[in-house]
Amino acid sequence: MKRWIVALAVAVALFAGAVLAVASAEDPAPPDPPAPPEDPIDETGDPEETWTLTIHYALAEGGEAAPDYVQGGLAEGDSYRVVSPAIEGLKPDPETVEGTMPGEDVEIDVVYRAAAPAETWTLTIHYVLAEGGEAAPDYVRTGLSEGEAYEVASPAVEGKSPDAATVSGTMPGANVEVTVVYRTPPAQTWTLTIHYAFEEGGEAAPDYVRTGLSEGEAYEVASPAVEGKSPDPATVSGTMPGANVEVTVVYRTPSAEGWTLRIRYLLEDGSEAAPDYVRTGMKAGDAYEVASPSVRFMAADKPVVSGTMGEGDATIVVTYKIGGGGFGGFSGYGGYGGGMGAAGEMEDMGFTVTPGEAFTSIHTSGDKDASLYGTVPLEAEDAPMTTLTLGGEALDIALTAGGGAAEFTAEIDSGVLTLRGAGGTWSIGGGALKTLRQSGIDAVVLVGGGRAATLPTVGFASGYDYDRLRASGLPSSAFRYAVELSSESVSFTAGGETYALPEGGVRFETPMEVEP
Repeated sequence: MKRWIVALAVAVALFAGAVLAVASAEDPAPPDPPAPPEDPIDETGDPEETWTLTIHYALAEGGEAAPDYVQGGLAEGDSYRVVSPAIEGLKPDPETVEGTMPGEDVEIDVVYRAAAPAETWTLTIHYVLAEGGEAAPDYVRTGLSEGEAYEVASPAVEGKSPDAATVSGTMPGANVEVTVVYRTPPAQTWTLTIHYAFEEGGEAAPDYVRTGLSEGEAYEVASPAVEGKSPDPATVSGTMPGANVEVTVVYRTPSAEGWTLRIRYLLEDGSEAAPDYVRTGMKAGDAYEVASPSVRFMAADKPVVSGTMGEGDATIVVTYKIGGGGFGGFSGYGGYGGGMGAAGEMEDMGFTVTPGEAFTSIHTSGDKDASLYGTVPLEAEDAPMTTLTLGGEALDIALTAGGGAAEFTAEIDSGVLTLRGAGGTWSIGGGALKTLRQSGIDAVVLVGGGRAATLPTVGFASGYDYDRLRASGLPSSAFRYAVELSSESVSFTAGGETYALPEGGVRFETPMEVEP
């Protein structure tokens, strides 16, 4: 019985083995799982021990600020550097975690706190009066950062001038306080300039310049001596108007025939009020007495010039002050009101004018034939014109625009000639101005292009170049003036050269100030 049981067991075992063999041939076994990485091997052949770095990110008030940072496999002596993650409105402490691994795990806490606001500073500006007290309320500006620029205009205070018109700078890392002091400004002052020139051209002596002169202040300056030359005038004197004054002293070679008496008739600003009176061939001890010419609406400071000639040329200045109301067309511009009237009234100016006849007058360079400067009837044509025509006679006044002649109209009222045209440049001959003056026109008003200008027919031109050329003997007809309304500029051409005229002789205004 036992043998049978053993035999059966052996048979079963053999059958099972056959079955397994068949199964193995049909279905191969799955691959073994990958072996875990071996631990580092040290020099002795044993695995090297590693450690873990863990960084916790927490809020100062409690709670997680960011997920933990975990880095394993670090060997002893390995260095590490981890920048703490940025969280808006919070500042980490520390901002960077760095170090070297010891022979053990490392845990570090990074704490996040609310970021402190950037430090800011305050700018304060005090505005005080020099005599004490507040000139204006303080200026205060807060929240300025270090390095931030500032610029603050000082407020206007009537009748006072700040010592700093603008306060500007860059903020340091601190508050800033500035004090602006207001003072009463000094009275306005003016400058007297005297040029010394040779008659033939060139500088005779350095300019005399005196600043700080007040309106109404008197001045008297002796012209410097230049060997072999006689100054004209020998002394420059007068009273300062409310403007700068420029005077030219001309040096000439003395005449062998005697001395020269010259009387200059000037406006307060140094420009010509009437032609010079010149008398040559005078001897020492000769007496003279000359009535100053009458200039309408002006008063001479010396109605009569009289005296005795000395050893040398003599120059005397008669100054005319403008008075009376303004002329029609412009308000507030005194001195050129009304017309000069009929030609017969001009006898007061030192010469007699008869319409249509030539006449002779005293000129800066001696007796001149002034027949070119006769009179014209003050009758303006109604139709537009390209050359000024009065009473059928053409005068050298025209308007240029767009590169060609432009039309304009003319009208006369109370001694004022008004010319109206488009914008452009007005060209005016000196001879035409003198003819207008002698015909009874005191001033010419030029209107066009949204602007207007007024120039008197005498006395508006002045300055170093003009005085020098006039003193050389050039007649009025040798000068041509250009008036540009848009740029408010005036120039003149003489001897083939063009010169700018100083401001003040011609008045520019807007059409709103021009009466219809």
